Amino acid sequence: MQEKGNTVVVDVKSCCWEVIVNPNATSGQGYKHWEKIATPLREMSVNFREHIASHAGMGTELVEKLCKEGSRYFMVVGGDGTVNEVVNGIARGNLCKGETFLVPFPVGTGNDWVRTHEYPERIEDILEIFSRGKFKLHDIGFVEVERQGTPTTGRYFINIAGFGFDAAVIARTVNGKAWLGKATYLWNLAKTLFTYRTRNMRVDSDNFHIDSPVFSVTVGICKYNGHGMMQVPPANPFDGLLDVVVISKISICKIIANVKNLFSGKHLKLDEVSVYRTAGVSIKATPYTAGEVEGEILPIGQYRVSVLPAVLHALVRE
Repeated sequence: MQEKGNTVVVDVKSCCWEVIVNPNATSGQGYKHWEKIATPLREMSVNFREHIASHAGMGTELVEKLCKEGSRYFMVVGGDGTVNEVVNGIARGNLCKGETFLVPFPVGTGNDWVRTHEYPERIEDILEIFSRGKFKLHDIGFVEVERQGTPTTGRYFINIAGFGFDAAVIARTVNGKAWLGKATYLWNLAKTLFTYRTRNMRVDSDNFHIDSPVFSVTVGICKYNGHGMMQVPPANPFDGLLDVVVISKISICKIIANVKNLFSGKHLKLDEVSVYRTAGVSIKATPYTAGEVEGEILPIGQYRVSVLPAVLHALVRE
């Protein structure tokens, strides 16, 4: 292993890679995608072991167990949900900071985390990047859920956590059918607009305080969610901070007129949008609001979000 500035260069052939495969990714085509990846890995003389994460939560259980057994190198064949499970497994594996290495093969319907890192779409191109073995220490976030002042659960995330409207859209998407493919999210966003009610929220941090009606709060380690929406344009996964985008009470008409701007980041110019950078933030709503991380719904409650800097090494293009 060699260090070049903030980048670590790994001899990928000298490692044993644990491959977490979600067979349900891309409408049940996940394993077929993996077969197309496994063959060139063998041709590259890369050591790997295959693990099938066939149901929700299994990826976290597998990776936590593997970490405790000494594994440090992981590949993910799936979408954002599978990556989230692997990150939670790593975080719960009682490892020292910076010990693990993560390589994504984004074959899910939602692949927003890799957009920040400008991963190519073709598997062959990702394999070429992998062969260079360049990794960089990546931040992750942690959401602690409280009810009546008592912590009840928590979840780690490597991309984005959303509260309020964002989470309501995810809840509708998760509970519905993905019959429109990638357009499902936009369809559910439109439907949720007409039923969602803005909550009174207290959003607190060391450097800002909000106590007013809030439409949504988005907390980013990275920039994108919702199949390519650049919800948190300033986010930098290597700076040790969270970027927080707060949208105050806003009219339905104005939201519809600006949906396109969510894909370019121009929504930050709206008067109702505020942007902050911080190490931690608490979100308390009356009544309780929903929360989500990487498309996974959190229990209803009050939330504390914190950043864990430089936790794992992520594959980078540079």
